[in-house]
Amino acid sequence: MRNKTTFAAAALSATVITMAVHVSAAAADVRIAVFGHRYPFNEYYIEKAMPGKVPGTTVQPNLTAFAQFEEKVRISLAANSDELDIIACQGVKVKEYANIDWLEPIDDLWEKYRAEYTLDDIPANVVDTMRHNGKLYGVPFGLNTMFMFYRKDLFDERGLAPPKTMDEYLAAAREFHTPRRSGAQLTLKPVEAAINELHWHFTAAGGGWLDQTTFAPVFNREHGVRAIERLKELAQVSAPGYLTNDNNETAVNFQQDLAVMGLQWASRAASMDNPRQSRVAGKMAFAAPPGGGSRVIVIGFCMPKASKADRDLRFRVLMEAAKAESMRGGANFSIPSRLSVMGDPAVQAANRHFPAAMETIKTAIDVPPLPEYSEVGEIMVRRVHQALANELQVKQALDLAAREVAEHLRRRGYKID
Repeated sequence: MRNKTTFAAAALSATVITMAVHVSAAAADVRIAVFGHRYPFNEYYIEKAMPGKVPGTTVQPNLTAFAQFEEKVRISLAANSDELDIIACQGVKVKEYANIDWLEPIDDLWEKYRAEYTLDDIPANVVDTMRHNGKLYGVPFGLNTMFMFYRKDLFDERGLAPPKTMDEYLAAAREFHTPRRSGAQLTLKPVEAAINELHWHFTAAGGGWLDQTTFAPVFNREHGVRAIERLKELAQVSAPGYLTNDNNETAVNFQQDLAVMGLQWASRAASMDNPRQSRVAGKMAFAAPPGGGSRVIVIGFCMPKASKADRDLRFRVLMEAAKAESMRGGANFSIPSRLSVMGDPAVQAANRHFPAAMETIKTAIDVPPLPEYSEVGEIMVRRVHQALANELQVKQALDLAAREVAEHLRRRGYKID
């Protein structure tokens, strides 16, 4: 009896020890909190490509709406909080955040892992968009650009080709507009979504919105007035709620057959053919935006400086997710940053929006490389909203915005005449 009892006790003891070892190992895992705004690119990389790839880490995904994401990042980084270990970043945000010393420079890690992860497969000019003052702060995963989504079936029924100019775009929007289905869509929710839309209109009109060298406002010149006057006309045939619609609402409007055409990110193209989400599967087509000059961005991830998580582990989480096989899976949601994946015939064949994206990139440009671009954009958007609501005349609104932008940038040390 004593032997049986001794054996049972030993077995129980061994079980407890084994459990304790497993608990200890699990507890030893480094938690990597990855934060981003919810859209297909981030959902794929943060929720699928990053977790479970680096031993000794537990990736904790955290996705929210864009406005809440922006607010959370700014509050956390400004407070020097260590709650965010990796954040979604685009090139212009790298400049904004690095300028305030919120991000971890990663040049040494890039060199350390260059050969192991074949990082030369990512073009140097793409990598450079994640630099500020010569230092690297982000890992580029892909390119995203905005082009025209349009209902090819409806255009074909009327024997029409996609518009090439802004005047043709306005004419087509009027042609297709009905009480049931809007002729076009505007995406003007402050601030980022509206900046994207206005960036295109100002650039397509021939002059952009800030001088690319001095950053002085130019949106109140003749081309800018013309752009906003045309925008007011488009508003009459746009989907309802255009002043508060962001990219999510615009995408849903397309999917629910509520709009014929409009500007949208390439990362949303695949969702148009998802029958669980879309009533227009197979009917939506894609083309370079009329007039060119829409926005293109490099998207990826950065490491906040205040994080206490091991920087090498954080970087390896990014490296594993940035492997070629991961990027092949993410090609539905961005143009992959790796040349080997971007040029893969199978990847190109599986993503019917790629030709439109490649054509768009020929003329697309990002917003001016100004760390304060969102602050400037907020001023501009507020005044454009007043013009669209007929609270101010267009020229009056743009002149007022230009004065306010110039004053704001002067206070920040810029030489604006």
